[in-house]
Amino acid sequence: MTKCFSHGTASRILGLWDGEDVTDTSLCCAPIINLWGAYWPAWVMCLVSGILLTLASRLILSWARLEPHLGPLLLVYPMLIVAYACGLWLLLYRA
Repeated sequence: MTKCFSHGTASRILGLWDGEDVTDTSLCCAPIINLWGAYWPAWVMCLVSGILLTLASRLILSWARLEPHLGPLLLVYPMLIVAYACGLWLLLYRA
């Protein structure tokens, strides 16, 4: 079970006065996906999708013979995974 912060707790954490409204949505519950009866955090699905998109990108780049021109592949492909996963997170779950 996930606990969410109340507005009073968020105000104390952010150092706000009692009269101000808290608009920081990062202090609330994270999105959860029900997949075949199991609840998964949404970032797991974004990470898996990022890996699959990176594999597809690798196939396209090697088919187009652009892979030798990318630079150090040990840095390029993990950064592609991160870029795809963060991009999907922002596209699908931003508040």
